[in-house]
Amino acid sequence: MPDSHLSQTVDGWTAQAVAASRYLVRLYRALGDGRQAAAALQGCGACEERQQRLGLQGQSQAVAIAFGATHPEEGSGEERAWQLLVEAQAGLLAFHGLVDQGHPGKETLRASNNATAKALRQAIRGYIVAFPLVMAEEGVLASLALATEACVQALALDFEGTTAGELQEVRQELHTNILERLNQEAIAILQGR
Repeated sequence: MPDSHLSQTVDGWTAQAVAASRYLVRLYRALGDGRQAAAALQGCGACEERQQRLGLQGQSQAVAIAFGATHPEEGSGEERAWQLLVEAQAGLLAFHGLVDQGHPGKETLRASNNATAKALRQAIRGYIVAFPLVMAEEGVLASLALATEACVQALALDFEGTTAGELQEVRQELHTNILERLNQEAIAILQGR
């Protein structure tokens, strides 16, 4: 049986987080900024381990190559890399939230959800340190919107046996719930809480 669309999307976010984090770590180490390199590494969360476990190295490498092609000059992709890292962790957090709803009380799911939330917070903080707050806030909110839409789209593609009207209703409810949760997380960080 082929992987679900959501599973493929989660794998894509994992590869995206690893590629963006590695780009930022290399950049900040070259600039001698160990603190931001550490923030980028922490913003990757458990994605590096998940990539290794699931054999997604080729996918991460493809993302890194595509990113390098669009940002050939060192440092030119700094802001975009932070956006990609935030988007990936936001998508993964949304996914964990959906899974957690279906399996309340599972400690392993809660631990994974907490680790992903921590990685998202670190990615947002790193972005805020690297760029003026207005720029970072705009980029973070755009990244959350992209992650939400990707999550909803993947879930909708996996729905079977629903009418177009029912599917649209489910999509809207999911979109609202996911974006609200992600925005709450981000706003608390952006406001320094």
